[in-house]
Amino acid sequence: MRFLNKKAQEGGVPGDKVPWTLILLFYLPLLFFALLYLVNLETQSRTYVPPALKEFQLTQKFTSGPECFVVLDSISGPQAGLIDASRFTAERLRSCYPATKTELAVRLTLSSPQQTLQSANWREDGGVLKRLAPKTVHVKDSAGVHDATLTLELQGGTT
Repeated sequence: MRFLNKKAQEGGVPGDKVPWTLILLFYLPLLFFALLYLVNLETQSRTYVPPALKEFQLTQKFTSGPECFVVLDSISGPQAGLIDASRFTAERLRSCYPATKTELAVRLTLSSPQQTLQSANWREDGGVLKRLAPKTVHVKDSAGVHDATLTLELQGGTT
């Protein structure tokens, strides 16, 4: 008791600090979580990939990537924009684009020779979400090299 009386005489009653302590205990965590939320929003906006960039990456993957349909030359490597007709198969599409349910489904149509491939998650009754502008490519087959048009259609996901 003497301890409390001594503090009371000095003007430092512990009871004066209780409301401020309660206010701090309530608002400090609130401010902390608000700061975490704002940092999360900023991080999300920095890692956002625009739909046009996703579409460009897909197109580049199919027309320039060595794992997909391009001609592979032993000396100069993959020939971007030159499609190997013998590699334009459903098996090759599944190996270079192993689509899951959460990814965009794709359908590729090559004009010459007329051939259409679709990813494993393509649904015939799902409609086409977006049809990208046809891209002119060169196709190498047994007859030689000729021009063709490659059309990429997207389904599902978010673009």
